[in-house]
Amino acid sequence: RSLIAADDALPRIDFDAPTKMGGVVERRARLRVAAFHLPRLLEPEAARRVYALAAAQPFSEDPDTVDRRPTWECFIFDRGDALREAPCRAIEAPVRERLLPYLRQRFGCKSLELAQALVRRYRPAERREHPAHFDAHARVTVVLALNPR
Repeated sequence: RSLIAADDALPRIDFDAPTKMGGVVERRARLRVAAFHLPRLLEPEAARRVYALAAAQPFSEDPDTVDRRPTWECFIFDRGDALREAPCRAIEAPVRERLLPYLRQRFGCKSLELAQALVRRYRPAERREHPAHFDAHARVTVVLALNPR
C-alpha cells in the first residue's frame, strides 16, 4: 500500500503493514528517516471540533522560514502555555491519552512533553503546500490533518 499525495508531482511514499504500539496503530514509512503514519489518531468528531475552533482563530501572515511565503499559521500552545484556550482544550485529551504515551514508547523517552502546537491553514488562494524540511529544533514533529479527507 502507498500513501498518494493530492498533488501528482509529489513522490509516492511506501509504508510497511500496520502494527500496534502503545495502543496506537502505526505504519512505518520506507524512508531514510523515522517516519510513521498513524491513521485515526484523532477521531473524526474530535478533528471536526478542533478544525472549527482553530478556524475561528487569527492566522499569521508572517513569512515562513522555509519558503518565505505567508505562513497562515496560528500557534495554540507554546512551552507549557495555552495561547488559544478552546483549541488547546480540544486536543488536550488525545495528546495526553494517546499521542504522548505512543511517542514516549516509540522514541524511548519517558520525559517527552508537548512543546508547541500550531494550526496551519491551506486554502487555494493562499497556500496549498509546505516544502519538505526538517524541524531541527524538535526531537519529534507530529503533523495532524484536520480536514475530512
